Amino acid sequence: SRPAGGTGDLRGYGDLTLVGGGLTLERRLWDGRVGVLVGARRSGIDFITSQRELWPQQDDVGGRSFALPDQYADVVGRVDIGLGNNSHLEVSAIWERDWITDSLERGGPAYNDFSWGNAAGRATLDIPLLGAYTRHTVAWSHFFVRVLQTEDRPNVSLYNWDQPTQMNSDGRIDYLALLGEFGSVIPEEDEAGWRAGYQITLNRSKYDGAPQSPHPFQMHVGPLIVNERLVVVSGWGETRLKPTRRITMQGGVRVDGTTSRLEGGRFNIAPQVSARYSATEDLSFSSTFGRSYQYVQALAPAGLTVGPGLAVSHIWRLAGDSIPPLQSDVVTVGAEYWLNDEWLASTSIYARRTAEMTLVDPTPGPKQIRPRTVLGVNEARGFEVSIRRIAGRVTMSANYSLGYSDIEAARLRFPASSDRRHTIDVTGAWKVPRTFLGGNVRLVAAHTAASGAPYTRVHPGYYVCDFVEDYCIEYVPDILELPNATRAPWYSAVDLLAEWSRVYSKWRFALHIEVRNLLNRRNDIT
Repeated sequence: SRPAGGTGDLRGYGDLTLVGGGLTLERRLWDGRVGVLVGARRSGIDFITSQRELWPQQDDVGGRSFALPDQYADVVGRVDIGLGNNSHLEVSAIWERDWITDSLERGGPAYNDFSWGNAAGRATLDIPLLGAYTRHTVAWSHFFVRVLQTEDRPNVSLYNWDQPTQMNSDGRIDYLALLGEFGSVIPEEDEAGWRAGYQITLNRSKYDGAPQSPHPFQMHVGPLIVNERLVVVSGWGETRLKPTRRITMQGGVRVDGTTSRLEGGRFNIAPQVSARYSATEDLSFSSTFGRSYQYVQALAPAGLTVGPGLAVSHIWRLAGDSIPPLQSDVVTVGAEYWLNDEWLASTSIYARRTAEMTLVDPTPGPKQIRPRTVLGVNEARGFEVSIRRIAGRVTMSANYSLGYSDIEAARLRFPASSDRRHTIDVTGAWKVPRTFLGGNVRLVAAHTAASGAPYTRVHPGYYVCDFVEDYCIEYVPDILELPNATRAPWYSAVDLLAEWSRVYSKWRFALHIEVRNLLNRRNDIT
């Protein structure tokens, strides 16, 4: 969310596309001391594609009309209240939901209803205290995923896709935190000073449904039940120093304590240090080292899966007796150089090591009847270079990155699912100097390319299942090849955008036309 803008008049922004529409309203009240912003969006592609007059074609399998059953909606709101000199209260919230109903009848994947979404809110108070600034926040977030069968699961082979369906699943993640910070200088200002803070976090993870599977179809017979809770209490402090006019240094430490006894004890210490050196007004160098601990990690996709990495949700596990917290150490070195007032060039090198990852066993061969988990280590390193023109009638950016991300687990070493060796992004925008029909024209082009995603080849087996009694007879098992040993082809997409806009009195109207994937690349996932 963002604070409401303007000087007192009601302001708004709305848009309507083939995908959906939205409206945002904002206003400042009482001489600007109070700001209110409310926005909402709703998809419309499910309505557009269900109109038989517009899309009369039938598919080749079931004779159904072409329709996309996906729907989404979200609402966001924020209130800002000025309480006096340097005192401020902010309250904000967001609600978002996606759902798919009657999916198979409307061209979807299964005899199921799917729904998933988020809700979050926070209240933050900024107030000076004893000559220092203080900021205190109460925050809450909630995620849920729900898969409901619209018809009974028939007694069929799992890989007879005439009547595909997924078992009922219900999962949620809840997060409640009380946190605050205080110091001699507010964090947005680049000045020497100190800061310290506290945080109390309650995490809750619940899941009852299909067991974890990192593959695009369900390979295991469920259900999986998770009901975990973890409280983390943290304190941190940092200081920023300027030993010389050209050097800025910052160092700090964070201490976490947990209510559950974890491997390695109940306490974790995470230090960090960074430095920046301004060689000239145009050239600067920076370097950082930091350690962090993560007490929640995603084990594998859950609910509706379309392919590796494309799922409506994941099964989230909290650190506990069998799940250690993730420990990540990161080192970065970078440089920035202003070629002139408009052009900025930058480069950076990074290395990261993440230990104690919990993974579904990647061992090749026949899959296990009950999936087991193993611990692994992720090592990533790479560099990137970029150049940007951030001002002028023509703006552009070009970026190239080379990265490696490998996992070592179960006596195997293989690429991580997020590994993309090469990534290229080029974007350019041109504000046309002449008006057209009394309005301004802007043209934008973008190209993105990346190495293909690694994935594990799977040879599906053959089962006959009785879902009433909840058992399956395995005739031929599922067979896994080496983990992530195969890569999809390169991803590449060229996108174009043309926008016309004109101002009438207090109204601004804009019309834009966008072409995605101009070259019509397939861009297969696996």
